[in-house]
Amino acid sequence: MNTITGGVATLALMLVTMAYAALKMIELTSGQNPTINDSKIDGFFESSETVNFNEINWKMAFSIENMGSRMAIDDSRYVKWIVRVYEVNGDVTSETRLPFHKCTAKDYAQFYPLSK
Repeated sequence: MNTITGGVATLALMLVTMAYAALKMIELTSGQNPTINDSKIDGFFESSETVNFNEINWKMAFSIENMGSRMAIDDSRYVKWIVRVYEVNGDVTSETRLPFHKCTAKDYAQFYPLSK
């Protein structure tokens, strides 16, 4: 009796685990339920430290895509991109708008190759 009960319980647990894994795999491959992360580290650099991004050849690119079609959402009729840096020094807050442009094939060629 114990062996049959244990076997049935094990089989039921395996079926539930497989069903859960299959659902998660479908969500992963279809792009459903994306996770958006935000990270902020206060005081990472001291105020006396500066970083020149041109000297270290630092570049950044990003895109926002439609979950269903995987097409970039950048139609100028509906989207206006503004890139800005906020600075807070004591009670003084300032905003600096940064120049940017849509990446071209030449821009992408300057990025380091993706790791595999």
